[in-house]
Amino acid sequence: MMPLPPAETLRSPGCRSAAGCVVSGVSPLLTTAQVAYQLRDSNAKGFVTLDITFADKVPELTAQLEALRLIVTARAGSFLPGLEGEVTALCGFPFFHIAGIFVNANGIYLGGLQILVPNPRDTEHICAELEKYKPLLLVNVPALYQLLMANPKFRQMDHSHVETCISSASPFPEEAQREFEKIVGKGKLLENYGMSETSPLIVSNPVKGKKKLGTIGLPLLNTDIRLLDPETGREVAVGEPGEMCVKGPQVMVGYYGKPEETRNVIDADGYLHTGDVVVQDEEGYLRVVDRTKDMIIVSGFKVFSVKVEAILAEHPAIASVALIGIPNPERPGSELVKAFVQRDPGHAFEGDEAALMEDILAFAGA
Repeated sequence: MMPLPPAETLRSPGCRSAAGCVVSGVSPLLTTAQVAYQLRDSNAKGFVTLDITFADKVPELTAQLEALRLIVTARAGSFLPGLEGEVTALCGFPFFHIAGIFVNANGIYLGGLQILVPNPRDTEHICAELEKYKPLLLVNVPALYQLLMANPKFRQMDHSHVETCISSASPFPEEAQREFEKIVGKGKLLENYGMSETSPLIVSNPVKGKKKLGTIGLPLLNTDIRLLDPETGREVAVGEPGEMCVKGPQVMVGYYGKPEETRNVIDADGYLHTGDVVVQDEEGYLRVVDRTKDMIIVSGFKVFSVKVEAILAEHPAIASVALIGIPNPERPGSELVKAFVQRDPGHAFEGDEAALMEDILAFAGA
């Protein structure tokens, strides 16, 4: 196996294994060429996978990668049987995602059972697993929670066994959060925030204590947060939007083999610039309002897409929405707001598509 490189050369956002290796997850959705690039770029010496996942790619990889010394394959049926423990979790994150690795590692550490989800879009299967194992913990992206809410079976189930539902990786509109808690129980939803570069958590609503729907919560212990104006680099006041910059023991040393990219995100004071614009209230709770690259400038004013998306998502016919800025031909340097809307198939609207569009436009202008 690959020996651990000296600390000064360790620039991988992956985690460090007990075997002394740097671990980087590989998505089975990648092409063979993309997998080869990731393994070559990370200077990987070993590759561990399920045989069914990369069976068609392994022969080509061995021919392309001279530095790859070891390929370990395993069958899903060869895994250890479920352990009986106090923590049982159902997680829709795949293992190539930092959140999937994190949940799995915690399950092993706590001696708990993890319910694997081969297809997160198969809500019927997830409902069956919920009925069978009655997990204490659910960990999913907001989109999966919304898919579950669209399944009548999930709405009618007994969720009294569920203690916490963790939501991460993307914004969860506040109105949708309230609807979700009507189904699973008030106070059970816990939204947090993290990155692969921070292994992964930075901020979270408290498991015990005050939770604020629509916020990502409070900074974790030993985690220092700065909110900086994206244009001036100065710290902003409470209630003002700023890019979240973080410093703590969970922050990566850097990107492996990419010193320039590392310098672009970690400043001279050791703070990692996340690229996310957040607002902190007087109690310290943080709310994501946009990405620094996604802010829309309208006549000199900053429009935060997340806030507008949350308002549009309150329309009963809208399942999901995303905003972008497009150049305003009448005002050079200014932008127009353009929304992409996905219709909720379960919503009945009296009228044609044109009438529905007019209704949404009227709602947006209200």
